[in-house]
Amino acid sequence: SNGDNDNSTTYNNGTMIFKKDGTGILTIVDGSDTETMPFNYTNTQDKLIVTHDNESQTYDMEWSKNKMTLTWRTSWMDFINNEQVDVKYTTVIKLEKK
Repeated sequence: SNGDNDNSTTYNNGTMIFKKDGTGILTIVDGSDTETMPFNYTNTQDKLIVTHDNESQTYDMEWSKNKMTLTWRTSWMDFINNEQVDVKYTTVIKLEKK
């Protein structure tokens, strides 16, 4: 068995504000719950490194004038029904400047 594939997509569930000083604010809206998280960031031409609570995530970054796509991939080994499986997790964030 290769495990189950689980995919989900949410739209318009938050904002990311990037300030010129390398700080930002992520706001996630899930139903009636809103979570706001400050973060720090640095970037290169094709990578965005976001740090929150001393933990960093490096996103592959594609951008054009007013649009940005961030992709973060990770994987780990897990056991499902006593069988070892490779779990792959991908987050894609699509942003548009407003």
